[in-house]
Amino acid sequence: MQRGKRPATIGHPDAAINTFVTTCPNISLVCDTFTDVQKYIEREKEMAIKFIILAAAVLAICRCSAIPAVQAGPTGPAIPAPLALPIAAVDVTGYDPHPQYSYAYDVQDSLTGDAKSQHETRNGDVVSGSYSLIEADGTRRIVEYTADPVNGFNAVVRREPIAVVKPVVQVTPPLPPPLIYHS
Repeated sequence: MQRGKRPATIGHPDAAINTFVTTCPNISLVCDTFTDVQKYIEREKEMAIKFIILAAAVLAICRCSAIPAVQAGPTGPAIPAPLALPIAAVDVTGYDPHPQYSYAYDVQDSLTGDAKSQHETRNGDVVSGSYSLIEADGTRRIVEYTADPVNGFNAVVRREPIAVVKPVVQVTPPLPPPLIYHS
């Protein structure tokens, strides 16, 4: 080979291989595997770019409707909306100008200790009644109340002891002192 003339180089994408082939023209360099890997990587890059572009296009189409929706049928309702019905007249014959009622209940549960009662009476606009219950401290609370348009709601509260409160009995006996062993 003559100096000054460069041998024909193999068109390889890697510059180091091109230099090696140029400086050693008599050696046949076969690098098909390396070239195949490079081609595979390039194809993968191209496919990734195509996939990203396709995904962006699909997202753009889904996010905004570039094509307006076309109505396939009539835009108005097929059945006309009913007109507002006239307001029904209220029957005022059932109105009682002087209402009256009375009710009462009494609970005495020996299993749970719940004891309460109530009685209420209404005569026109005047309501009166009372209720009672056993409070946590063992006293009975009695509330007597009245309500009318002139005086409003008024209640009188009384507290009555039911029985003498017994001291709490100790359930478990005290523990014996610990045994100490000396060795």
